Formats: sequence, C-alpha cells, structure tokens
Amino acid sequence: MARIQDVLTESEQLLIVEALHRLRETKQEALKTVRAEGVKPGGRHFEERDFGIPQIDRLLAKLDD
Repeated sequence: MARIQDVLTESEQLLIVEALHRLRETKQEALKTVRAEGVKPGGRHFEERDFGIPQIDRLLAKLDD
C-alpha cells in the first residue's frame, strides 16, 4: 500500500491537513451547540466520538509523522 507522502505533493498534503483541521473545528462547534441545547440521544450527552473528533485527531497525528 502506498504511503500518502509518496503519492501526494507537499502542497497537496498541506491542503488535506488544513481541511482536516477545519473539519475538526466545525465538529467541535457542532458538539458545543448540541451540548448547549441540551440534546441527549438516549438520555446521554453527546461526546467527541459521536462527531468523529478522535478519529480526525488520529488521522492528523499520522499525517504529521
């Protein structure tokens, strides 16, 4: 399997990282909003994992290697 660093230019990689950071910010804002509104699916509070935030963090960590 090809590594992303081997198939994309540095500027393409930076665009992906930038997009992931923006996606993370958007999801953090959405999480903040549903928490502020008191939305509780099944009686539980939303968590970062419900918005895929930990997965984005792991992906960003891989791309920073």
